[in-house]
Amino acid sequence: MSTKAAKHIRRTIREWRLASTKNHYALEDLPRIVDPVVRGWMNYYGRYYRTRCVLTLQHLNEALAAWVRRKHKRFRYRRRASRYWLRWGPEKRGRGWGGESLESLGLT
Repeated sequence: MSTKAAKHIRRTIREWRLASTKNHYALEDLPRIVDPVVRGWMNYYGRYYRTRCVLTLQHLNEALAAWVRRKHKRFRYRRRASRYWLRWGPEKRGRGWGGESLESLGLT
């Protein structure tokens, strides 16, 4: 994966504005927005440069953790707890990412 492609992916993640105050998505809505694009990136870039692709997609994890901190006030100042909740919380409540875990998508 080239540096230019990685920058494009990070720019696209920022354009989704997941942590914005104008973003009123529910947890169930995020997979419909994010999954098809991330799967495409992983299929295209991840075939030969998987480690570089996963490192670039860590920006998506941080954006989703920022979304959790904004959406759930108990995580407002708890960065590590928001990442932990994002990793384990939805599956324990029976709501995963469209039947997929974040680990199976290569995002954790």
